[in-house]
Amino acid sequence: MKPYSVNFNDILDKPCAARQIKDRSIICVCNTTYCDEFTREKPVKGSYVTYTSSEAGSRFKKGYGVFHDSGWNPKCCSASLVVNSKVKYQVAEGFGGAVTDAASINWKSLPEVMQQSLIDALYLHACSARDLLHKLRPLLHPAHSSPADKEFVHLVLPSSYYSSKGLEYNMIRVPIGGCDFSTHAYAYNELPENDIDLLNFNLTSEDFEFKPTSKRRRGSFPWQKLKVDLGSWPRAVTYISDILEDLNHNVVGWIDWNLCLNTHGGPNWSENYVDSPIIVDVIKNEFYKQPMFYAMGHFSKFIKRGSRRIEVNEIKRLFSSSVKHVGFLTPDGTVVLVLLNEGEKRIVSVRCGKKKAVLELEAKSVTTMEFYCVL
Repeated sequence: MKPYSVNFNDILDKPCAARQIKDRSIICVCNTTYCDEFTREKPVKGSYVTYTSSEAGSRFKKGYGVFHDSGWNPKCCSASLVVNSKVKYQVAEGFGGAVTDAASINWKSLPEVMQQSLIDALYLHACSARDLLHKLRPLLHPAHSSPADKEFVHLVLPSSYYSSKGLEYNMIRVPIGGCDFSTHAYAYNELPENDIDLLNFNLTSEDFEFKPTSKRRRGSFPWQKLKVDLGSWPRAVTYISDILEDLNHNVVGWIDWNLCLNTHGGPNWSENYVDSPIIVDVIKNEFYKQPMFYAMGHFSKFIKRGSRRIEVNEIKRLFSSSVKHVGFLTPDGTVVLVLLNEGEKRIVSVRCGKKKAVLELEAKSVTTMEFYCVL
């Protein structure tokens, strides 16, 4: 039962404009008049809020429930997760994506109102933009950046670049020099010619102090013939599984590759076309949020910088499959669990301290659960 009579966040949320893709899941369509949005709700103590995305078409679908006194009965469920917030591991730095030339070109190809919608879909509130721009400035010196990169960052970041209704990314990757996701090859030491000592090239302190993991894009392997696979749920599962494994092995950040690409998976001068969480269709003046987009959001929206990974142990029935999971204690004092169910619908319980909750996981779904732990 939902522990609120009225929640204005529900009223403000805008559901996915779903388009079913044959033999796939759905994509969420954004155009000049509409783009889906959702807000994170702070749970009431003693209750929880869940957000679910699934192959069947749920996208950040909200659910609500309450914790009860722990008459502990593992037989009620196929798996039980026991949270121990006293055992702590690494501190999270954050999540983000890459401002490649290709991402910038595709963003610029959209009408102005959609440019803002795309940025709002990805990034956090505007107060962080100045800090991020300050960190990026050494990389955005005229000698160290392409025109597309500079316009993307200088024009977008200062003007409400982030949104609390998006994925709340807090990190950006800027390629050092040109990469294949450019219209041509270039480097930072082309002038003077034959500068074998690289006298005009230098890295900033951020390159040495912090290097979060970066995802190798799905569709980049030669045996993956379909480079852009609209509505692919398996590619979302690959994202989720990789991030869960990384976080459970002490990784502190996860930066995706291109923020957006076109319907061919480019532009790319080497024709190494790949997939992306957002696909831009400049002919139709639309962009599409792939299942991978929501996969990223189940982490980035809730695991804030400064969150601390905590111990979560699973107790499951014999022959039952595991629920892949990770748990974090946020700076707000809430517990965030991300749960991946790769099989059929199942019932699981979550225990923290002296309280427990029972929730239903949709078939082939990912669920983020947030609550206060009552010890």
